[in-house]
Amino acid sequence: MTRRAAACLSAGLLLTVPALACTDVRLIAADGSTFTVRTMEFAEDLKSEAVIMPRGHEFTSPGPKAGGLTWTAKYGYVFMNAYGQPAVTDGLNEKGLGFGALYLPGETAYETVKAGDESRALSNIQFGAWVLGNFSTVEEVRNALSGVARTHNVSFHALFLATDMATRLGRVGTRRGDASDADEAVAFEQERYALGPNDWTTVDASGTPAHTLDEARKHLHKPMA
Repeated sequence: MTRRAAACLSAGLLLTVPALACTDVRLIAADGSTFTVRTMEFAEDLKSEAVIMPRGHEFTSPGPKAGGLTWTAKYGYVFMNAYGQPAVTDGLNEKGLGFGALYLPGETAYETVKAGDESRALSNIQFGAWVLGNFSTVEEVRNALSGVARTHNVSFHALFLATDMATRLGRVGTRRGDASDADEAVAFEQERYALGPNDWTTVDASGTPAHTLDEARKHLHKPMA
């Protein structure tokens, strides 16, 4: 069964960009096998190529002024790039962990790397390579993200937006002009997917976008346990 880690490269997950809002869709077949597809709503050809990355490959993430984080791939993987760059837009490693990067322009903010921290910097361009080369499950990725923060004594606030099934069905059944064409059938299939252990803070997203944003902001000032 394929597991997928979706990287929403955005600090404002509650907003919508109709023209360039990429969307992930997960489908589960009758035999229980899982696969994912995605939309790519760019206005130009990314000139993507299929690339095979072997295990043991050494990486150095680009940093602001010098090389950033370094690692050696534990797992091999195949991925699609963009513009000839080593950015993983979509990929799958040998353990069945999938990755998809969703681009949300205008709503994304990136941390400023402080002087002396360059060797620990991980570029968003290399995030997919770091995930696919180092981890075998979504749970490992979640644990690694919080672990990196603890190791380097930096703040880390992970939020998981959730709502009840009835609310989700109502939303997908009534929306119009949305970039995603996911419907009630997709919502039911997603409900069958086991997320696994999750110690991220759950935020109730059943209200209005403004209310959900307010609730999320409250938790951003609380350290994770």
